[in-house]
Amino acid sequence: MATKQHQKDGTATMFWFMVAVVGLCTAEVNFIRDDLPFEFATRDEDSTCQQPKKVGNCKAAFPRVFFNSQTGQCENFIYGGCGGNDNNFETAEECENTCGRVRGKRAAIVKRSEETVDQDICTLEPDIGPCRAIFTKFYYDGESKTCKKFQYGGCGGNKNRFESEKDCMKKCQPLPMKKGEPLEATGCTCTVRNCGCCADLVVEKVGLNDTGCLNVTYDPDNLAVSILFSLDGKILVNQSLSVRNPPPVCFGVPFLHDYVSLCLKFYDMNYSVAKMSGCAKVQVKLYHVVSEEFDLGCFKLGPGKGQHGEEDPHRKYMLKDNKTWD
Repeated sequence: MATKQHQKDGTATMFWFMVAVVGLCTAEVNFIRDDLPFEFATRDEDSTCQQPKKVGNCKAAFPRVFFNSQTGQCENFIYGGCGGNDNNFETAEECENTCGRVRGKRAAIVKRSEETVDQDICTLEPDIGPCRAIFTKFYYDGESKTCKKFQYGGCGGNKNRFESEKDCMKKCQPLPMKKGEPLEATGCTCTVRNCGCCADLVVEKVGLNDTGCLNVTYDPDNLAVSILFSLDGKILVNQSLSVRNPPPVCFGVPFLHDYVSLCLKFYDMNYSVAKMSGCAKVQVKLYHVVSEEFDLGCFKLGPGKGQHGEEDPHRKYMLKDNKTWD
């Protein structure tokens, strides 16, 4: 009798043990605790925040924010209105609260009024960022005019950071023009001293339908370029820039919506002691995202024959070896 009772008790104990095991195996066990520091991200957060930006299939234009897992930042984009994925937030704060823990730090909010794209990246100091990995990168040193190695931490930092010395030099040190290079301009009307370039800017969805004109004057003594930009005859920009990698010049337009801005972007810039060439385009941005681009053309300034064969007989340009170009 005692033996049967013992077997019965043992069977009951085994039954409840199996129930407990099955319960543990089938229950959703969440090892992520709310009281842990913010550096630990939940699995759902990590999955959402690693998804790429996706504008969707529709053609609407809704300002949204996504987490860029490459830069560790919450960034703006234009959502088409349907499709897309979970990495799609109404506000930067919502993105930060969801994805700020993924890389072990609060995600930096890229504010619409503080775009780093408008900076001359080649003048920025090297920034290793807040993370502590070790990646060999290159930055441009303006003082020595060379590209140098530095150790990048893996997140954050700035855009004066390149994968190779070749990429760095290509971006930050334009090749000087050779003596005797032809000075014919393309897309612009030029004399020796300045060039004028115009283009029709038409973006119907924002009410833009005007002619934009850029006047460029080279100041070889200061290695600077003076620019004057007008839209439909109204002067909107009048300033001077360094001829070496001039940053984009962005500005609002009084008669357009607040979320619309224009940017003058210069590229393929080359210069010597007396000559300068380059190209320019106008970018139309909606919520700081490029919507349309219009080429203004390319220009060449300096001694010699311009587009219309005009020469400046009154000025000679001094070379570094104290010789002059006639």
